[in-house]
Amino acid sequence: MNWTPRSARTEIERLVSILVELGAKDPFCRALQLVETEQAWSSPESQALWSHRFGFWDRVLSREPGGHANKQTGYSLTISSDAMRSCLRDESFRRVFFEADGWNLHSKDGAFRIDRAEDLVEGRIGQLDLEPVQTNPSGDYDWLVLHPRDRLFQNGHQSGYQFMILALAHFHQPEMRWVRQFEKMVLALIEQCPALPNGFSDTGKNETPEVPSNVAWTHYGYVANRLHFLLATYALLGDNPALQSPFHSVVTRLVRAHAEHLHTLGDLAYRDNYLNATGKALYLASTLLADPDTEDWQRAMWPLLIEGIGRELLDDGCHFHRSFSYHLTFVERPLSIVCLAEKMGRPKDLPAAFLEQITKAIRAFIQVSTPIRSTPGINDDWTGTTPYHKLLELAGSTLELPECEFLSTEGRIGTRPSFTSTLLPDAQLVVMRSDWSRDANYLLFNVSPDGGHHHPCPLSFQIWSGGQPLLIDPGVGHYYTGEREISRRSWWHNCPTLGAENLPASLSPIVLHFEDSPRLTYALGTIALSVGQDHGCLRFRRHVFFVEKSCWVIYDELLDLPEGLEVWENLHFANRNVVTRESGVVVCPVEDGKKGIAVVPAAEGWLRSEETASRWMTYGGRPQPTTLVHYHASTDTGEMGFGLLLSPMEDIEQWQDPDFRLHNHGNGLKKLTFCLDGNLKTCEIAK
Repeated sequence: MNWTPRSARTEIERLVSILVELGAKDPFCRALQLVETEQAWSSPESQALWSHRFGFWDRVLSREPGGHANKQTGYSLTISSDAMRSCLRDESFRRVFFEADGWNLHSKDGAFRIDRAEDLVEGRIGQLDLEPVQTNPSGDYDWLVLHPRDRLFQNGHQSGYQFMILALAHFHQPEMRWVRQFEKMVLALIEQCPALPNGFSDTGKNETPEVPSNVAWTHYGYVANRLHFLLATYALLGDNPALQSPFHSVVTRLVRAHAEHLHTLGDLAYRDNYLNATGKALYLASTLLADPDTEDWQRAMWPLLIEGIGRELLDDGCHFHRSFSYHLTFVERPLSIVCLAEKMGRPKDLPAAFLEQITKAIRAFIQVSTPIRSTPGINDDWTGTTPYHKLLELAGSTLELPECEFLSTEGRIGTRPSFTSTLLPDAQLVVMRSDWSRDANYLLFNVSPDGGHHHPCPLSFQIWSGGQPLLIDPGVGHYYTGEREISRRSWWHNCPTLGAENLPASLSPIVLHFEDSPRLTYALGTIALSVGQDHGCLRFRRHVFFVEKSCWVIYDELLDLPEGLEVWENLHFANRNVVTRESGVVVCPVEDGKKGIAVVPAAEGWLRSEETASRWMTYGGRPQPTTLVHYHASTDTGEMGFGLLLSPMEDIEQWQDPDFRLHNHGNGLKKLTFCLDGNLKTCEIAK
């Protein structure tokens, strides 16, 4: 067909009646807007796009030749409602399967936040944690309303995260309003989800709130996420008598269209961080959709999924981005597949190589996890204060990993991990911890290169003690509201910088040495950076000593510094309770006043300044007030090096300042000495 404004409107009008019968109030309003904004009807590209749009709509709404709606009443989604709902009654499986912890859908006491679902019903549509935007609650759900604080995504996220909010609301508090909202969301999705040939979508040429462009409705990652959230939500809501047979038929065809789109894309659907969403979605669809074709989906899925995971994970099990909120997509989604196969009586579906990969990824997370079992918060990580006990519990029971059981139960059952401090040699991350309790002393030393989703902060560190972050990474904030740009400032991290300049990405950071013993753990990392033709190349070498599992000594060698540069040492404290004593010692208690950290510098000639700052520990959440302390030095002073004693402690206000000194013996030999429990301690820096 040769598409024109008239023929497109005619076809849309024929489709409108089908959505009206299903309960839509203003069907295809966005499609009609798209007709009005189309400027190139005669171009082959435009003709192809309109053909694909109508192909998708015709298929999902099942129009027969001649424009008559197919009145098919049966549906072939063998949800095995009882079996699937039985799976979802397992709290650990439910939270991991819906990825609820990463989106802050539960309060600190573990209760589900029903207000998120109430917002949807009342037309207050939010993007993740951003404040909702009010729409007309009596109208159709609109996926394409732009958020005023969000430069890219619409309120109704293309991944369909909103579906999981309704699913969990219905699980915790079964009510008809969640069912009705789900129905509205599905119908709106049909209009605004046209299948296009290249895996991407475009809803118009104008960058306006009315007709946004580049929404990527059929990007493989969004299709995959939307498919598994849609299916899982339908598993909980689909047997409601208020949903009529035509709606079930539409959902079945919508699921099939998504699954076949992913299947047809082949290896193009197994890229980047989304590849696990593709595997999870196709496994779920092939398990729940009663059709012989689904066996082909799964047969094609396994080798591509295994190859993709192998490509993304380093040999030590860490995702190569070294951003552990993203790393957890290589844990949660594969683990969901494993659990679903076990619970549905299909363990033979699972290849041995896949089980080995998920086990390796889980163990990498264990190694870097904080004392509260959260991700470490480095790089683009938004779950640095979110405990993952349920994930560890599910991994422990499903994969028979006793160390996961130990951590998920805080040592009540299972087996304590055989290590405390550790090096991930491929990720170039060092973790020093005193023990596996919630109150442990913990330091993460980040020497990782830029693998993507990276912040310019090599040689940075963070410290936890008493179940609290004390010296922090500033987090990531929201990608599209400007917060991420702030968190990408090098001098907002605990690392040396050339003043208030961001460190470049190409620094070749490397851990030169790591050793662990009961009384001393030691790591040495280095970076080299070019500072232009006039200045050449300089090196930063950071030595980190964990002394008797109670405090840290850090010494920085600032080598080959050219004249005329200013060097900064930066410390980011977790709150604004920072006090500097006359001796130069900085103390910072946490909010409850019981625990804190004392920082003692061992370097002369460095000037000190302070600025207020913030951290964003949840994506789209509110900033938390913090303090930055900067130490400044010229080239001559910086070449002498910079030392710190970092001591977490109780009753920090009563702490007596120690005698902490840097001794330079010449020929590159240096010693740092201090007293701990009345005993003199020495950390040696050999050339």
